[in-house]
Amino acid sequence: MYPSKIRDHLKTGKPVLSTSLSCTHIATPTYNLKPDWVWIDTEHSPWGVESMGSICTDGRKKGVAPVIRIPWNDPSYIKKSYDVGAVGVMIPQVDNVEEVKQAVHDAKYPPIGERGIAPWFAGQMDNLSQQDVVDHANNETLLILQMESVEAYE
Repeated sequence: MYPSKIRDHLKTGKPVLSTSLSCTHIATPTYNLKPDWVWIDTEHSPWGVESMGSICTDGRKKGVAPVIRIPWNDPSYIKKSYDVGAVGVMIPQVDNVEEVKQAVHDAKYPPIGERGIAPWFAGQMDNLSQQDVVDHANNETLLILQMESVEAYE
Protein backbone atom coordinates (compact mmCIF):
# COMPACT_ATOMS: atom_id res chain seq x y z
CA MET A 1 0.00 0.00 0.00
CA TYR A 2 2.79 2.45 0.84
CA PRO A 3 5.70 1.33 -1.34
CA SER A 4 8.72 2.25 0.67
CA LYS A 5 12.02 0.55 1.28
CA ILE A 6 13.17 3.48 3.37
CA ARG A 7 12.42 2.07 6.84
CA ASP A 8 13.88 -1.35 6.00
CA HIS A 9 17.04 0.21 4.58
CA LEU A 10 17.50 2.47 7.60
CA LYS A 11 17.01 -0.44 10.02
CA THR A 12 19.57 -2.60 8.23
CA GLY A 13 22.10 0.14 7.47
CA LYS A 14 21.59 0.03 3.71
CA PRO A 15 21.86 3.27 1.76
CA VAL A 16 18.63 5.06 0.89
CA LEU A 17 18.75 6.55 -2.59
CA SER A 18 16.81 9.69 -3.36
CA THR A 19 16.58 12.62 -5.70
CA SER A 20 14.36 15.64 -6.02
CA LEU A 21 11.86 16.74 -8.62
CA SER A 22 11.96 20.33 -9.74
CA CYS A 23 9.45 20.10 -12.58
CA THR A 24 6.62 17.75 -13.48
CA HIS A 25 7.82 16.71 -16.92
CA ILE A 26 10.81 14.82 -15.50
CA ALA A 27 8.78 12.75 -13.03
CA THR A 28 8.45 9.61 -15.17
CA PRO A 29 12.10 9.51 -16.32
CA THR A 30 13.14 10.04 -12.71
CA TYR A 31 10.92 7.20 -11.47
CA ASN A 32 12.36 4.93 -14.16
CA LEU A 33 15.76 5.32 -12.47
CA LYS A 34 14.26 3.54 -9.40
CA PRO A 35 15.36 5.71 -6.49
CA ASP A 36 13.96 4.59 -3.14
CA TRP A 37 12.16 7.90 -2.75
CA VAL A 38 11.71 11.21 -4.51
CA TRP A 39 11.51 14.55 -2.77
CA ILE A 40 8.82 16.73 -4.36
CA ASP A 41 9.42 20.29 -3.24
CA THR A 42 6.37 22.52 -2.84
CA GLU A 43 8.16 24.92 -0.48
CA HIS A 44 10.31 26.53 -3.18
CA SER A 45 8.25 25.81 -6.29
CA PRO A 46 5.03 27.02 -7.89
CA TRP A 47 3.37 23.61 -7.46
CA GLY A 48 0.23 23.27 -5.42
CA VAL A 49 -1.10 20.14 -3.80
CA GLU A 50 -3.61 19.76 -6.65
CA SER A 51 -0.80 18.90 -9.08
CA MET A 52 0.76 16.39 -6.70
CA GLY A 53 -1.83 13.61 -7.03
CA SER A 54 -0.71 12.31 -10.41
CA ILE A 55 2.97 12.72 -9.54
CA CYS A 56 2.49 10.67 -6.36
CA THR A 57 0.35 8.03 -8.07
CA ASP A 58 2.91 7.58 -10.84
CA GLY A 59 5.71 7.18 -8.32
CA ARG A 60 3.81 4.64 -6.26
CA LYS A 61 3.07 2.60 -9.39
CA LYS A 62 6.81 2.45 -10.08
CA GLY A 63 7.63 1.45 -6.48
CA VAL A 64 9.14 4.84 -5.67
CA ALA A 65 8.04 6.54 -2.45
CA PRO A 66 6.90 10.11 -3.12
CA VAL A 67 7.72 12.53 -0.30
CA ILE A 68 6.26 16.03 -0.48
CA ARG A 69 8.09 18.90 1.19
CA ILE A 70 5.32 21.27 2.15
CA PRO A 71 5.69 25.06 2.40
CA TRP A 72 5.06 25.24 6.15
CA ASN A 73 4.07 23.24 9.24
CA ASP A 74 0.36 23.56 8.57
CA PRO A 75 -2.26 20.83 9.11
CA SER A 76 -3.97 21.45 5.79
CA TYR A 77 -0.72 20.94 3.84
CA ILE A 78 0.16 17.83 5.85
CA LYS A 79 -3.22 16.17 5.46
CA LYS A 80 -3.66 17.05 1.79
CA SER A 81 -0.19 15.74 0.94
CA TYR A 82 -0.96 12.33 2.41
CA ASP A 83 -4.46 12.37 0.89
CA VAL A 84 -3.08 12.84 -2.64
CA GLY A 85 -0.79 9.84 -2.17
CA ALA A 86 2.46 10.96 -0.58
CA VAL A 87 4.25 8.22 1.35
CA GLY A 88 5.97 10.91 3.38
CA VAL A 89 5.74 14.57 4.24
CA MET A 90 8.79 16.75 4.87
CA ILE A 91 8.14 19.80 7.04
CA PRO A 92 10.58 22.73 6.96
CA GLN A 93 11.30 25.20 9.75
CA VAL A 94 10.36 23.02 12.72
CA ASP A 95 11.77 24.98 15.63
CA ASN A 96 10.62 23.42 18.92
CA VAL A 97 9.04 20.46 20.68
CA GLU A 98 5.54 21.95 20.44
CA GLU A 99 5.83 22.15 16.64
CA VAL A 100 7.05 18.54 16.50
CA LYS A 101 4.08 17.37 18.57
CA GLN A 102 1.67 19.35 16.40
CA ALA A 103 3.13 17.85 13.22
CA VAL A 104 2.72 14.30 14.55
CA HIS A 105 -0.79 15.14 15.75
CA ASP A 106 -1.72 16.34 12.24
CA ALA A 107 0.05 13.54 10.35
CA LYS A 108 -1.17 10.43 12.18
CA TYR A 109 -4.60 8.89 12.59
CA PRO A 110 -6.07 8.18 16.05
CA PRO A 111 -4.99 6.99 18.52
CA ILE A 112 -1.58 8.55 17.72
CA GLY A 113 -2.90 11.80 16.24
CA GLU A 114 -6.08 13.40 15.00
CA ARG A 115 -5.76 13.18 11.22
CA GLY A 116 -9.11 12.64 9.55
CA ILE A 117 -9.52 9.95 6.91
CA ALA A 118 -10.53 10.57 3.33
CA PRO A 119 -12.67 7.47 2.73
CA TRP A 120 -12.73 7.85 -1.05
CA PHE A 121 -8.93 7.61 -1.13
CA ALA A 122 -8.73 4.79 1.40
CA GLY A 123 -11.23 2.75 -0.59
CA GLN A 124 -8.84 2.72 -3.54
CA MET A 125 -6.06 1.17 -1.49
CA ASP A 126 -5.94 -2.49 -2.49
CA ASN A 127 -9.50 -3.15 -1.25
CA LEU A 128 -8.39 -2.85 2.37
CA SER A 129 -10.73 -2.00 5.20
CA GLN A 130 -10.61 1.52 6.56
CA GLN A 131 -9.02 0.24 9.79
CA ASP A 132 -6.32 -1.60 7.81
CA VAL A 133 -5.57 1.63 5.94
CA VAL A 134 -5.35 3.58 9.22
CA ASP A 135 -3.08 1.01 10.89
CA HIS A 136 -0.80 0.72 7.88
CA ALA A 137 -0.61 4.49 7.41
CA ASN A 138 0.29 5.09 11.06
CA ASN A 139 3.09 2.51 10.81
CA GLU A 140 4.43 3.16 7.33
CA THR A 141 4.03 6.81 6.36
CA LEU A 142 7.05 8.99 6.90
CA LEU A 143 7.22 12.34 8.64
CA ILE A 144 10.50 14.15 8.06
CA LEU A 145 11.11 17.27 10.14
CA GLN A 146 13.67 19.85 9.07
CA MET A 147 15.35 21.69 11.91
CA GLU A 148 16.73 24.83 10.27
CA SER A 149 17.12 27.41 13.03
CA VAL A 150 19.26 28.07 16.07
CA GLU A 151 16.12 27.68 18.22
CA ALA A 152 15.65 24.13 16.94
CA TYR A 153 19.06 23.09 18.23
CA GLU A 154 18.86 24.75 21.63
